[in-house]
Order: sequence, then C-alpha cells, then structure tokens
Amino acid sequence: KAMHDIDLSRVYLTGISMGAIMTYKAIRHLDDRIAAVSCHIGTMSTEEITGYDPTNPVPVQHIHGTADATVPYDGTALPSLSLVPQTIDKLKITNGWNGDSTITNIPDTKADGITIEKIVYNATTPLELWKMNGADHIYLFPSINDTAGVFVSWYWFNQFTHPNPSTASVTEKEIIQNKIEFYPNPATDKLFIKKFQTLKSVRIYNVNGQAVLNESVTDEFLDINQIISGIYIIEFITLDGTIIQDKLIIE
Repeated sequence: KAMHDIDLSRVYLTGISMGAIMTYKAIRHLDDRIAAVSCHIGTMSTEEITGYDPTNPVPVQHIHGTADATVPYDGTALPSLSLVPQTIDKLKITNGWNGDSTITNIPDTKADGITIEKIVYNATTPLELWKMNGADHIYLFPSINDTAGVFVSWYWFNQFTHPNPSTASVTEKEIIQNKIEFYPNPATDKLFIKKFQTLKSVRIYNVNGQAVLNESVTDEFLDINQIISGIYIIEFITLDGTIIQDKLIIE
C-alpha cells in the first residue's frame, strides 16, 4: 500500500487443495484484512474447525468434488483435516446461517462425467458450496468442464468489499531495508548484492531445507561456483536482525 495504489477493502484469497487449507488458516488470523475467499478442493483443518471464531466473518465460497480421493468430500477424513460437511457446518455457525438454502444446477454442457450444484446458504455473511457430483480432486477448466474455477472465484470476489480493513504497520524505512536486490538470477559463479553494507550474513538452502552456504557478508558478491545447479532459497540477515528470503536459481 505504501508503494502501490492498493484498495485495502478489496483484498481476496483463493487456494487449491493445500492452498485452500492454507486459505482457511489465513481467515482465522486475518479476518480484518481479507474481504472474501474461494477455496477449491481443500477443507478446514481440525485446528481451524476448533479455533475459527472471526471478529469479522468472511464470505466463503467452497468448491469440491464428491468423489475426491485426495481430500475426501465425506466418509473418512484425512488426519488433521475435516470433511466438507464439517467445514460447511462450521461456516454456517460463523457466517450466521438462517436455516435454509437455494440450490441451482449449473448447465451440464460438457461430457466430463460430472454435474455441479451451486448451493447458496441463507446466511448473514455470504456462504456458498459448489458441489461437483462425481468429480475427483480437480480444478475446473473451461475447455473441459461446464465452467472455470478462475471465473467462479472472480465473480464471487467481485461482489465484496471489506467494511473496515486494517492496514499493515510498515514504515518507509522498513520497506527500504527489506528491498535487498541481487543479480544475476539465474546465476552461475558469482552473485552480486546491492546494499550489501546493510547485511550481516547470507544463507542459501536447497529444496530439502539444508544450508549449502552460510557466510558473513563482507563484499558485494558471493562465490557460488561450488554449489550444484538447482533451485534454492536465499536468505539475507540484515544488521538489525530482519530476515528476507527469495528464490535463487543456480545454473
């Protein structure tokens, strides 16, 4: 917001599978900032089922296949995850369900073996379930399915603004400190760092979380010619202890 013209009343979050599980965690902790969410094929964790008690209930759209073998719709839940009915039941409580709902059948125009019911719950804070009958762990695509997940989410988001969004307390000084630039990326033998004088140390981790480099920063470049090609996380530690991470590709 300090650097770009962002409408803080129109901040949304969507996720697929584990991303949907994360989205439910986010609204537990950030209901003062998120205007609405759209969760595809991922349910609330048992932790969120227990702990979700929002000050500002968030409009929620949930999309899920009844034959999902990865994140089950009903039947036997995965460890630490809820089933779809349990997720919806929790949201009925937090979003103020009034006891009835409206079901609309989405036109079945594609030979994909699934049908979709849009269930809109009569709730104080909007809540709807897109029940994909016969669908496995899938995200809807327009050329294959009767509609597209991205359109479903966007039309949902477009209805909502947050009534009283909070702002992040980030100062201009913090923004400047956190803007550590490095190049090239992808890199080969050397990695050059701008504002290296503000840094205490730098670490590079592989995809398994193992540190392959851990050095104090005393110059404007790092020697990385001993690190094999791959995708890494580079972590900068500033003089005041701030930790900044980014992706690094080494060729």
